[in-house]
Amino acid sequence: MEEEQEKLLLHSYPHYWGFTPEEDYYKQQGITSTTSFFTTPLGLKLFTRSWLPNPSSTPPRALIFMLHGYSWTICVTAPNPVLHGSRELYREARSEDKTIRVYEGMMHLLLFGETDENVEIVRNDILEWLLARCTQTRVE
Repeated sequence: MEEEQEKLLLHSYPHYWGFTPEEDYYKQQGITSTTSFFTTPLGLKLFTRSWLPNPSSTPPRALIFMLHGYSWTICVTAPNPVLHGSRELYREARSEDKTIRVYEGMMHLLLFGETDENVEIVRNDILEWLLARCTQTRVE
């Protein structure tokens, strides 16, 4: 039993990114990470975190499909900082294939805690987006 625990310790990493502390990892990747708390008019304290490319780094390029819930019961600031950050990332991304969908009246999780009808709408959008890209002919 002790041998197994020693092996486990040898293969575990001190940080999520391996041996590199989180902030150092972000710096190496050209990413700025910020955290904040925000209190809604209902008194809920929400944690937010964002990861954005550093202004001096190359803009992101990739297939991008962003889904975002936007419920006025939580998001009542103008502009909403979370939605604003998502739209900013979408606008700045240099990808030729990018999609953003904002679901008015839905919560942040989209697939959990929503009505069955709303979950079905989001699932169908995800599947439609993925299938459209999986069936495209690739030129190599």
